[in-house]
Amino acid sequence: MSPQAQATIPVRFSSTVARVLECAAPGGTIQFTVDSGSSGDKSICLEHHPRGCARSADYSVAFEAAREYLALCGYEVEVYGS
Repeated sequence: MSPQAQATIPVRFSSTVARVLECAAPGGTIQFTVDSGSSGDKSICLEHHPRGCARSADYSVAFEAAREYLALCGYEVEVYGS
């Protein structure tokens, strides 16, 4: 993860909910769902929140931090939604 994204938005796998990443954004925790990807064991799909849901001002930065975190964990990251 880029030093700026890591310093701004810490990311970790949830310790209480399966298939969830938690991003500690300044405005509060943002959770993203992950699922298995289409390219094998080290492939993972990071899912955007549905367009109809409210997104905080930190959403885009948190999503990018989550994507970078997964890549640094060795996953081939696919993205679902926009």
